[in-house]
Formats: sequence, C-alpha cells, structure tokens
Amino acid sequence: MLRCNMKGVSPLIGAVVLIGITITLAIFVSSWSKSFTISEAKKTEEYTGVECSYMKINVYDAIYYNSTKKLVLELGASSSLAVSIEKITLTDNNYNKYTYVNGANFSLSRLEPGEREYAQLTSVPENFTKVRIIPSSCPMNAVSITSDEVTVE
Repeated sequence: MLRCNMKGVSPLIGAVVLIGITITLAIFVSSWSKSFTISEAKKTEEYTGVECSYMKINVYDAIYYNSTKKLVLELGASSSLAVSIEKITLTDNNYNKYTYVNGANFSLSRLEPGEREYAQLTSVPENFTKVRIIPSSCPMNAVSITSDEVTVE
C-alpha cells in the first residue's frame, strides 16, 4: 500500500503570506493614487491659475451679413489682463460645430485691457445658434452669445 505523506502550509505561514500580499497591494495603490493626484493637481493649477480670475472677454457687438455669410464680432478685454483669442466656435441648429482658429480663419491680435478689436469670420452658416469665443490661456473663461444677440443685415 502506498501512502502519501504530504503536509500543507501551516495556517500561520499562510496568514503571513496573505498579509504580505495585502500590504504590497496597498503600497502599490497608495503610490499610484499619490502620483495620479499630483499630476491632476498640476493640470488643474495650469488651467485655473490666479490670472484667469482677472481675465474677461466682452462681446460689444455682433453683426451677421446674410449676403456675404460673414460674421463680425467686436471683442474686448474688459479686465486688468491682456487676452489672446485662440478660437471661435459656432454651433448650428443640428448641433454641428464649426471652428475658426485665430491666425488661420481670422486674425485678431492680443487684446490689451480696455482695448477693442474686430474678428471677421467668413463662410458662416446662416443657421448658427451659438457663438463661443475661447481665450488661449484660460479656456474656461470662454464667453458665449446666442444668435438672438447677433444683428442680421
């Protein structure tokens, strides 16, 4: 008769190994969450700098010329900081988005405090419902107007 004399791992050693694995996983998750939190904090700091609270764009006038499909916006920096416009987006009735990039589709220099400039957009769809002006350094300070606020000529 063949007898097999196998012994298992003692409960004490099993508990120690289980606790070791748990501690290793906890250290891994802790270090990952710390690095994740730091990287997200840096991103937040980058986009919500103190200067953003002092940056404001105003739309003083908006005229859409129906015959030429051109939209002229009179924009200004009504804050204590200069503002550069990165892009202007338009949304139409069907929620299609049209993007106009500064330097490519229109040309608008940096707006100094209290200064006003005109942005002229061409090939603008006549059924647009919303215009959004997005600054370069603080995109969360974008300003929007609706088609009801635009004079049509």
